[in-house]
Amino acid sequence: MICEVTFVIIGRNESQHLPRTFRSVLKVTNNIIFVDSNSSDNSVQIAKDFNIKTILRVTSSYGTAALSRSVGATHVSTKYIHFLDGDETIEKDWVDKALLKIKSDKNI
Repeated sequence: MICEVTFVIIGRNESQHLPRTFRSVLKVTNNIIFVDSNSSDNSVQIAKDFNIKTILRVTSSYGTAALSRSVGATHVSTKYIHFLDGDETIEKDWVDKALLKIKSDKNI
């Protein structure tokens, strides 16, 4: 079921946290889009070092987390999107449990 989900990870100057974030997601999928909000640190290089295939840059002077998420979402082709900030992680079984709940509850 994991292949139904793309993770859109956003960040600005998150080089301190990104390795932990990428490692947690890569335990379940490599379907990751990283959206960098004009970082001045090596966040983009870290994404490259983790072989993140899609790396997008938001250079707008009015950039917000919402804008970065929207930019990332436009590149998603899977049924589901999971947004993460660059300093967040996931538990390995989280996505499978979430998808089971979504699919088993007609109200979701």
